[in-house]
Amino acid sequence: MSGAQVNRILVIVGQRNRGAGVWGGVRALMETGASVSAFFVSKVPPDAPDAVQVHRIRPRKSPAGSKPSLRRIAGRARELALAARARTWKGSDEVWRDASRDAALRAHAKRARMIVAVDRAAVPVVWRLGRLNRDADLVLGYPEAIRRLSAQRTGPGMA
Repeated sequence: MSGAQVNRILVIVGQRNRGAGVWGGVRALMETGASVSAFFVSKVPPDAPDAVQVHRIRPRKSPAGSKPSLRRIAGRARELALAARARTWKGSDEVWRDASRDAALRAHAKRARMIVAVDRAAVPVVWRLGRLNRDADLVLGYPEAIRRLSAQRTGPGMA
């Protein structure tokens, strides 16, 4: 890798975002010289930094006019009860279902050097996106992402 190459960072926010906290982490990543793209499951908070590519993961839509049958509703209720008992991370399955159909997200994941899960709901999404790009570093949280970027800049061969 040459020192002039720009690091492409993909940030996934799985739960309802925290506005200023999300952008503070993104700004810190940008200060390392990285190009940052952020994907949000819920509404994108205001005041995004100008240099950030911001996207919203589009929710799945039911086919027009389709109504769930009682059997499907009962089956879904059982699934939800089992998930609650297993104490799964709230929303992670739904986040992945929506993310897996987002072509822009998959394209960004294939080009990213690092994929950052901002919260617990984003972890399964980041893990699965890592399968699309085996060379990408998969990271949980901004502090770890910044630490790794700093280590890359000051690592061996970077005088």
